[in-house]
Amino acid sequence: MKTLGPVLVGAIALGAFGGGSNGAADGRWARSIVLQKRDLPAFKSEPPLMSRTCLPQHLDSQTAFARSQHFSSGSRSVTARAWIFPEERHARDGFRNLVARDYARCLKGQGVVGARILVTSQAPFGGVTTGDRGIRITVRVSQSELRFTVYVDIVFVRRGRALADAAFTSSDHPFGLAAEAAAVGRMSARMQAPPKR
Repeated sequence: MKTLGPVLVGAIALGAFGGGSNGAADGRWARSIVLQKRDLPAFKSEPPLMSRTCLPQHLDSQTAFARSQHFSSGSRSVTARAWIFPEERHARDGFRNLVARDYARCLKGQGVVGARILVTSQAPFGGVTTGDRGIRITVRVSQSELRFTVYVDIVFVRRGRALADAAFTSSDHPFGLAAEAAAVGRMSARMQAPPKR
């Protein structure tokens, strides 16, 4: 299972192309928003995964994009991304774009290297603050004659013209709402403090 987690979260949450930045300050802001090692001190940090994706990096009108390192601990892993837009209305459009997608169907069609996806499902889940959205993707997988369930919780947060997501992946049991809320809370706080231009 330890080899499947990074591949699965990479298939869902990381991409292979990015957009250009229209401002150095927006780029710094996006990089400051995504999860940092200090946010997850017990997790091992590795470079971001490069793979095909069900979540795009580029969104219409973005002025900056950043992604976090890939953080892992046992059968759990976390990644995060952030976008900055020229105006709040563009961020709202990007938020609606991301939340409306059917990630479970995309993942099932794309497949996972080294394993066979048996069933996927997607449903909203609660516990995040008003205005944010959470989507739980449940994936039943067969690998080396073993069958198990992988949970991917994707939380989307928007504050003004900043938009971010975090993907929490775990095997057999969901990641844990308290840990997710703490990590997303740190990102949300940084979204409200853009660097000076």
